[in-house]
Amino acid sequence: MLAAGVRELMKELGDAISAPNGILCLTAASSGPGAPTPEIPDLLRRINALLARGDDLLLFRERELYAMTGLVNRYTKAPLRFVAGLSLMIRAFEDPYGKPGRQAF
Repeated sequence: MLAAGVRELMKELGDAISAPNGILCLTAASSGPGAPTPEIPDLLRRINALLARGDDLLLFRERELYAMTGLVNRYTKAPLRFVAGLSLMIRAFEDPYGKPGRQAF
C-alpha cells in the first residue's frame, strides 16, 4: 500500500519535486478507549521487524493523524499524504478520536 501511495504522489506532483519518501508510522498509543497501551517489548519487536525489512519508520505517541501531520509539518515543507488501510478508515469514521462530545465527521 505504501509503495502504491508513493507512486500516486509522484504522478500527482510530476517533476515538481524529487522522489518522495514513504515512511511507515507506528503509534505507541492504545488502539482505542479502554484498550491497554502497547508494551515496550511488543513495540520493539514490531519496530525491529519493520526496520529489518529496510523500511523507514516514525514512532508516534498519539493515535490521531492530524497530530502526526502537525509534528511532521514542523520539519518539512514537502507535500504530506497518508496511506491508510480499511481498518483504520473504519475506526476513523467510528471513533471521535477519544475526545468526549467530538464527532469524527
